Amino acid sequence: MRTTTIAILALALLGAGCSDDDTPTPDQRVQTDQAAPLPDAGADRAAPVELGAPDLSPADALAPDTAFVCSPPAQPGELYALFASTGVRDISLCEYRGRVLLIVNIAAKCGYTPQLGKLATLHKTYEAQGLTVLGFYSDQFNQAGTEQEQQSCEASYGVTFPTFPDVNVNPPNEDPVFTWLKAQPGGAGPVLWNFEKFLVSRDGALLQRWATAVEPDAAQVVSAIQAALAP
Repeated sequence: MRTTTIAILALALLGAGCSDDDTPTPDQRVQTDQAAPLPDAGADRAAPVELGAPDLSPADALAPDTAFVCSPPAQPGELYALFASTGVRDISLCEYRGRVLLIVNIAAKCGYTPQLGKLATLHKTYEAQGLTVLGFYSDQFNQAGTEQEQQSCEASYGVTFPTFPDVNVNPPNEDPVFTWLKAQPGGAGPVLWNFEKFLVSRDGALLQRWATAVEPDAAQVVSAIQAALAP
């Protein structure tokens, strides 16, 4: 789990590491009736992602986080049975049991990178009430950025929510977290671009999925989070 600790001097050195010059323009499927359309195709469009059958094998290769005991144990097929790798150790998602999760595939070199700031605001606003934003960098759209660029962006946008190093959000070698999300009712279909958003309830059920163009502070997102947090 990474939280930003970059000092002002580091920001000066990294300079333009956080870039939002690229404007991604995939053909988005309609994920909600209110989802805003993406712009027309542009020059920065990444090569299409090769899609195929979900690859569930990476789950077997993840090493458990021995510092945490999931109690009661997560059942097979639950989100809480999975892990998120920090690159140093594997975090059990069972650590987030009882919290509302907003899981987002993020990037540092994307036209939608400014959404990091709105995600940071959501996390800070509702963290005490039980919300955690989880950001998973992915380079399947060639816009994740380097580790330094990612750290610079997190500092620039005030990110304090947990972020994880690059994963694949689609086959091949799809991360098990995204395999699980897309296997749930209402979550089906490939991830088409950076900053798609998945809302998970306190008991580990997928509540909603939003397309890239739906901003984190959109009324439909905020109201869904508030409803999920309600006693």
